[in-house]
Amino acid sequence: DAGGGSRIGTDEHLLQGDGLQRRAREILEELRRRSGEMERSEEERDYLRRLLERF
Repeated sequence: DAGGGSRIGTDEHLLQGDGLQRRAREILEELRRRSGEMERSEEERDYLRRLLERF
């Protein structure tokens, strides 16, 4: 195993089901909001737009 087989933390803190979908939606909305903020640098807005293209 290239990672040495060690794990950090446990799965007990991972979101599941509706919580996971809600959090994903919140993150997507935040990315959209930030990508439209003209006070952010063009470089940052470009990065945010590239993230949004993936989803």
